[in-house]
Amino acid sequence: ERKGRKCWKAFRRKYENCTIIEGDIDIDDKFSGKFGDRAAYALDILNTVEEITGYLSIQTTNMFENFSFFRNLKRIRGLSLKTSWTCENGGSGGDQGCNRVQLNAALTVQASADLTLESLLLNDLSLVEQGMIIIFANKSRLCYLPEKEALAKIMKKPELDLQTDIVITYNKTYCQLHEMMCHDTCIGGCWGPGPSNCVQCSRLSFEGHCVASCTSAMVGQDISLYEDVENKVCKHCNPECAAGSSCSGPE
Repeated sequence: ERKGRKCWKAFRRKYENCTIIEGDIDIDDKFSGKFGDRAAYALDILNTVEEITGYLSIQTTNMFENFSFFRNLKRIRGLSLKTSWTCENGGSGGDQGCNRVQLNAALTVQASADLTLESLLLNDLSLVEQGMIIIFANKSRLCYLPEKEALAKIMKKPELDLQTDIVITYNKTYCQLHEMMCHDTCIGGCWGPGPSNCVQCSRLSFEGHCVASCTSAMVGQDISLYEDVENKVCKHCNPECAAGSSCSGPE
C-alpha cells in the first residue's frame, strides 16, 4: 500500500495536466504491480493527454472496464513503434515451424484473457500517423470495437494494407450471445456501448448521440427539432415553436 501511494504521487507529478507525452506509454501487469489498487486511479491523471509521440501499448488482465483515462487522446504519432511477433498461420511466436512475422504497431491492445474490459472509449482518437493498429481480444469480453475500414480513415501510413496493417481479433460469438454489439444507429463500429459511442452515425446525430429521427421521443427530450439534411444533424427549431412540435428550419 505504501509503495503504491509513493508511485502514484510520482506518477501524478510527472503527468498531471500533461497534454503531450513525448515518448511511449506501456501499461501492463507490471504497472498494476507497482500501483496496486491505485492503478486505475493513477491512470485517470492521463485524461488531459491529447497526443503521444511514440506508441501506446496496453496489455490488460482484469484491470479496467474501458480506457476512459485516455478520453481526450486525439493523436498517436508512432515515431517509435511497439514490436511484437506472430505466426502467419495464427500460432504463437514460439511454435515450432512457425513462420514468424514482425508487427510494428502505434496502438496495441492485448486483452486475450481479460474478463473485465468491455470497450476502449477512445472516441476522440482521430490520427494514427505511422505503424499498425493491433487489437487481440479473442478470449475476452471486449466487444465494442471500430471496424477496420473506420480505423483506416484515421491512419496515415503510406500504402496502407487493410488486411495486414490493422489486426483485430475478438470473440464475435460471445458478443452476439450476450448482446454486446454496437448500437443499431452506429456505422463503422463503435468505441463503446450505446448511441453516444458510435464511430459514425448511420443517419442523424443530436448533441453527441446518434438518432434515427429528430422527434422528441427519439431524442428523449420534450423539445422541437428539425432535420438538417446536408449536415445529418438534428437542430433546434425557433424558440417560439411549441415543445414537441416539428418545424422545417430555424425560422
